[in-house]
Parts: sequence; structure tokens; C-alpha cells
Amino acid sequence: MLYVNWNKSNEIVCKALDKFGVHINYGLGDTHQDDKISNFIWSEVRKLYPEDPVFYNFMGAIIGGGLLTFDTEKEALDFYSIFEQELTESSHVYACFYSPVEGGGGLTENT
Repeated sequence: MLYVNWNKSNEIVCKALDKFGVHINYGLGDTHQDDKISNFIWSEVRKLYPEDPVFYNFMGAIIGGGLLTFDTEKEALDFYSIFEQELTESSHVYACFYSPVEGGGGLTENT
């Protein structure tokens, strides 16, 4: 038997695709504080991706959770930085940055 958890799966995918990645787990609920966090994320994603189809694709991916991949480290880090802000860093939104480089794996997380 071989067991591969989500973290290892993300490492394998990023390496196989030779892409940088950001894993998101969107654990926000229906509270005033979570609404503030959600609005902040929406506004920051809109700044990075102002085009409607791209913006809505990113927001759908964030809310749905999982791994988003990027061609460049800069693009991945620009996106990941949204989740390192004071408001999002210790929120119920979990983010982890991945590198495709051998041994890179999950390099940092916002907890």
C-alpha cells in the first residue's frame, strides 16, 4: 500500500508540471470577521487579476480549495502574499507555497 497525503500530492504535481504552486483551503464561515477577510481577499485578487474571467476563475479556485499552479515563482509568490497579510495570516484560510525544484516541496505556509 502507498499512502500519499494532499501535501505530498501537491509536491508531486508541482515537480511533474515544473510549476510553482499555492495550495488553498478556504475555511471561512459566516461571521463578521470572516466577511472582512473574504472582502480583503476579493479586493487583493482583483488587483492582481483585473480581467473578469481570470478574476472569477481564481476566486472560484480559492473558495473551492486545492492547488493552483503558476509558470513563474514571482507570479506564485505575488498570489501567495495575499495570504501572508496580517488579516489573512492567522485566519481560517490556509495557504502553502510549493516549488517544483527537487527537495522544494511546501516551502512556507501562512500559519
